[in-house]
Amino acid sequence: MNVQGEEKLIQTLNQFRNKRRKYDCMVGLSGGRDSTYTLWKLVNDYKMRDLAIHYDNPFTSEQARKNMQRASEILGVDIIKWSFPEGDHVNATKKALKV
Repeated sequence: MNVQGEEKLIQTLNQFRNKRRKYDCMVGLSGGRDSTYTLWKLVNDYKMRDLAIHYDNPFTSEQARKNMQRASEILGVDIIKWSFPEGDHVNATKKALKV
């Protein structure tokens, strides 16, 4: 593994900062600890303007939904949520497993 350190991370993040755009980056958000911490770290420590995205799948718990809403409010981050129409998630999963 090639660990390049926080300085390299900051250098990479700086490449995506752009005052002419509303967001600097997108972060996948599940409502769990890992993705919520990643979002918090980018917003709080690295001052990135994030857009959180979430695929609202049948396994998303009510607690995860509450966590995402609270994180959005506290951090001032927009969240885009999307999902398949009822039943399409199951059909897509079954189709993928048949391959």
